Amino acid sequence: MHGEVTVRYDALTRRGVLPAHRLPGSVHGLMNGRLSSTMTRCVRWTLAVAIAGCSLAALPVAAQLRGLRFAPPLSPRPMGGSYTVQWNDQAPGDIDPGLLSSLTWYYASRLDASDRKRITTQFREDFVAGFMRNWRAEGASAEGWAVRRDGRSYYLAGPSDASPAVTVDPTESNVVISALVRPRSLQTGFTLGLRVQPNSGGYELRTTAGGLTITEGGRTVVEQRAPGLTAGAWYWYEVGLQSRKGREVVLRVRVFDEKRQRLLVDLVEYDRPGNGALLGPGRVSLSGPADFAELYVDPWEARWVDDCKNQFKWDTSVIPDGDYYLVAEVVDGKNPPRLVVSGYQVQVRNGRTGAFN
Repeated sequence: MHGEVTVRYDALTRRGVLPAHRLPGSVHGLMNGRLSSTMTRCVRWTLAVAIAGCSLAALPVAAQLRGLRFAPPLSPRPMGGSYTVQWNDQAPGDIDPGLLSSLTWYYASRLDASDRKRITTQFREDFVAGFMRNWRAEGASAEGWAVRRDGRSYYLAGPSDASPAVTVDPTESNVVISALVRPRSLQTGFTLGLRVQPNSGGYELRTTAGGLTITEGGRTVVEQRAPGLTAGAWYWYEVGLQSRKGREVVLRVRVFDEKRQRLLVDLVEYDRPGNGALLGPGRVSLSGPADFAELYVDPWEARWVDDCKNQFKWDTSVIPDGDYYLVAEVVDGKNPPRLVVSGYQVQVRNGRTGAFN
C-alpha cells in the first residue's frame, strides 16, 4: 500500500457528454446534463448526500449543501495507492454562480469535521523541523530569520531588515499558495514573492496600511484597499497563479481571518508579464516584518470550482492509519464559508501508528 490517495471529481468530456461506459454502474443514470453557467465545457451531475455547516469548530449536521456532493467510492481503500472520487459542484442556489468559488481540502476522523486537518498535496511547511530544510535567506542581509514557538504552534519570524527567505525548490507553474501570516507593522508592510526567478525577480504581493499591491519588475499590476486588516492578527493569504495562452498570467488573491470565517479580500487580475520567465515555475519568498506559521502549495485545479481538470493527489505518507472523511470548504464570496463532508471514509493503511495529526 502506497502513502498517497488520488482524489478526482467531476467526470467530464470536451463535448459535455459522458459516455455510459465511463460511469460506475452504481451511478449510471444519475447524470444531470445541465451545463454550468460559468463553465460551459463542464457537465455537472448530482450524486450522493453530504452535510454542511458554517462553524470552523464543532459542526452540527445541517441541511444538505446542494452545491457540492460526493459520490460513494467503488472501494473504501485506495487501489494501487489511489482511488477516484466524483462529485457535483455547480448546483443552483447553494454556490453563487456569479462569483468566483474556491475549495480548500481537509480530512477528519469525525463526521462533524470538528477535528479536520489540512490535506497536503504538493508542499507543506509548518517550521516544526526548523528553517533550513526548505528555505534559505538570500541577499546581503541573510541574518535575522528565526523559528519561534507560540503555545503549540511554530512560526518563522522575519524582521524588516532581513533579506527575503526563499524556498529551496520551485513550485509548479499553476498553483495556489496558502500562507498563514501575522503582519507586525502595516506601516512598513510585508511581501510575498511569487514565481521568483534566479536573479530576475518575480511577482510581489505587498501588504501595507494602504492595502494590497501586486508588482512585477517595478511595474504595478493591480492595487486594492484592504481596510479590515490590522497588525498583530493572523490572516490566511491564498494566492493562485495560472499561465494561459503562453502569454498571460491569472492572479487570484483571497485573504481570510485566521479561523477562515470571513473573506476580507477577493481580487482577480489578468497580466502579461514583461519577464517571460514568469509564465513558468518559480520559487516563493517571504519578507518581513511579519511572522509566517504555515504554508501550503496546491495544484490550481484542486482549488477552484471553475476548473475542469478536477484531480489532485493527497499525500498520506505521514498520516497514521485510520479512517478519514474528506472535507471540502466552499467559499463563493457571497455566502459564509461552508463545509461539505463525504458520506464515507477513506481507510488509510500505510503502517504508521499514532495520534491523528
